[in-house]
Amino acid sequence: MRTLEAAGYVFVLTNLPSEMSPESILQLYRFRWQIEQKFKTLKSVLHLGNPPTRSGEMLNVYLASKLIVALLIEDLVYNAESISPWGYPLTADSLVASDEASA
Repeated sequence: MRTLEAAGYVFVLTNLPSEMSPESILQLYRFRWQIEQKFKTLKSVLHLGNPPTRSGEMLNVYLASKLIVALLIEDLVYNAESISPWGYPLTADSLVASDEASA
């Protein structure tokens, strides 16, 4: 019964100063979680988990090149999502082929 009750709460352990409001702490936690998710994606997609070298300068070059690739990919995806194949922007009220079939 206590487990079910605890499921309705969010528990965050922190060593931040007690002057910070719970809302501020949760906002920081959400922001940190987004960063963690981005690093997880980078490690899996760009294979950052096992660099081929451990020496200082080569590791810096390897990581810098992977991060540049990640930024380029993100920019390409962002730009690709904003380009319409019809040459003009689509409005939100435009019908999609599947919408016409169900209408």
